[in-house]
Amino acid sequence: MISVCHAKKKALKEHFRVPSPFCRKDPVSAFFYCEHEQEQKRECMITTGGRGVDPIHSRGSYADFKDLWLLKGGSSPDSFEWSAIQGKGIEGTQVKSKSSPPPRDQSAGGATQEAFYLFGGYQTSGSEYKGDLWQLDLKKIGKASMWRSLDIEVANMPTSRYAHNLIATPNNEILIWGGYNSSSLCDPRLWRLNTSTIPTEEEYWQEFPHEPDDPIPLPAFTDGAKFPGACRVSAAADYAILPTGEEVMAVFGGRQKHVKFYDELWFYHLSNNSWVRAGASGGAGNASSPAAATGPTPSPRDHATLTFVREAAALYLFGGRAQNLSAVLNDLWRYSLAAGTWTRLAPGGAPPPPRQRHSAVAWHRNLGPVGGEDPDPPRPDSLGNASVLVFGGEAFVPDQDNVPVKGLNDLHLYLVGADRWVELSRSRCELDLEALVAPGGLSRSRVLIIAVVLGAAVLLAAAICVSCYFCWKPR
Repeated sequence: MISVCHAKKKALKEHFRVPSPFCRKDPVSAFFYCEHEQEQKRECMITTGGRGVDPIHSRGSYADFKDLWLLKGGSSPDSFEWSAIQGKGIEGTQVKSKSSPPPRDQSAGGATQEAFYLFGGYQTSGSEYKGDLWQLDLKKIGKASMWRSLDIEVANMPTSRYAHNLIATPNNEILIWGGYNSSSLCDPRLWRLNTSTIPTEEEYWQEFPHEPDDPIPLPAFTDGAKFPGACRVSAAADYAILPTGEEVMAVFGGRQKHVKFYDELWFYHLSNNSWVRAGASGGAGNASSPAAATGPTPSPRDHATLTFVREAAALYLFGGRAQNLSAVLNDLWRYSLAAGTWTRLAPGGAPPPPRQRHSAVAWHRNLGPVGGEDPDPPRPDSLGNASVLVFGGEAFVPDQDNVPVKGLNDLHLYLVGADRWVELSRSRCELDLEALVAPGGLSRSRVLIIAVVLGAAVLLAAAICVSCYFCWKPR
């Protein structure tokens, strides 16, 4: 038995020798430019958190994650590569951060030009609602000082929550909205923070007052307009720019407990602190036109992703969980911010398998040499450089009464200009749960069934032998 366990552990380590995040739901991902080679920006994505199976350290059981992964893009699907920046026992990981976010699920995060911000979530171990704010310096990735807790540097923090949304803007602002608070109640409030007002650690401690009566002025969250619709959680959201140049937070779907699912698209206008529903007067683009009110719309759902692609002036909605809770989706929809209409797409290539609780980011490839803070403005021919990158999530397993237990860690790229899906990597989850929890590649359920059948056969054989003995016993 010891040799079987040793062989199993060896097989696991060999299986995960090629770096890739463990299969998980609710990963938090963000796009940014990480390396400059020959004055060219290199596209990167960071991923952290979520919940899944760590087959090496958790004996095949579910756990919340606190690891950090970096995906570097390339000119071909084969040139995309993961590297483990931070994680317990993961091969290739060298970084031991001075401090880092504890494990968590259903958190939210986003990246400005300088840093990635992570807020809230739910820590299954201890059943704890998280209300902490963390900053990851994108220029220090791989260094011990890359993470920084902002709990004492920022005032008027949002209350603890999970299943919420966080978006970051290019103008160094983050918005936190919705979710379940620590009382398990849906919270419709909105918080805004100008991250450029946050002092560095050195500035903070240099300015820290020696006298308690001389407090240092701290940057603080401000209250945004309260959401006017029915409160909801697990909605899809992203930052977007309207054709007029106005900045908005776009929000689609979500649910109210497990009773009501939504198919509404809302816009929060940053400039005038107001909410407008698409299709109503003053909505995004031409959203008040009859076509917007009568055209096709995505079905109600939660746990989907909404991604703004600036080059296409559009929002892309992918996947999620259907209202009847019996299926997950893999449909792809485009919302034109200019026309204010939805279009269901039928891309070429192999689409990602249906999923919920995944991540998606706008992937901007090869936008030009380094120069200035913003990427090059969109050009008519730049649609070939724009994509939507989908990672991970959770799928239903048909032979288990549609229980969503199968985690994913695959990568899929939707090419906007070509209207085509490209599979960058398949899920490496075959060994996560069933195949390696019992010798011979048999699943727990199959081993149990075989054991029961064999046990019943042995008992039946014993009963027959006893009966025969008494029948033929000399009297």
